[in-house]
Amino acid sequence: MTPPSAGAARARPARDWLELTTIGGVLARGAARRPEHDSLVFPDGRETYAETLASSYAVARSLRAHGVGRGDVVVILMPNCPAFVHAFFACAHLGARALLVNARYKTHELAHVLRDAGVAAVLTTDLVSEHVDFVPLLDAVPSEARPRLRVMLGESAPPGFVNRASFLEASAGVTLDAVRGEAAAVRIRCVGHLLYTSGTT
Repeated sequence: MTPPSAGAARARPARDWLELTTIGGVLARGAARRPEHDSLVFPDGRETYAETLASSYAVARSLRAHGVGRGDVVVILMPNCPAFVHAFFACAHLGARALLVNARYKTHELAHVLRDAGVAAVLTTDLVSEHVDFVPLLDAVPSEARPRLRVMLGESAPPGFVNRASFLEASAGVTLDAVRGEAAAVRIRCVGHLLYTSGTT
């Protein structure tokens, strides 16, 4: 059998696998390569990769300022919207575990998840999804199952929640370099997000 020539070997790609990165690294890489390209497109607006990355860093800095860090579980309870994406990647930058919750959960189901997962924070919105108002749903959860931090990323300021303005103002206490340092320490084998099954199928 004749071995391949040196020229044939040089013509092959340098490697036969994809470049691996973390969940947060996917967004950071996209922003570095295509900062002005669309990353999010919604009926009422769009964002570039650079804008989405900046917003996710702002949420990460605010979470860190409120004591959320590596390994903590953060519930994201909101419909499809830019704030959901920002929160998801913010958790990834910090090495926190984003727990994506079904917007149709009843109070007892949500309470079980919050209690079982040992949730550190809940990020929600006042956007109504599937006719569900998340604030009364969270308020109905028994006090022993409620996380120490509940954040409203919408326009309202319900009692018992940190409102959006106050939450984002806290980011001033954490530098962008600090969050980038946290992101650099996250490994591809770290747990990025959690999902609870419904058990229906």
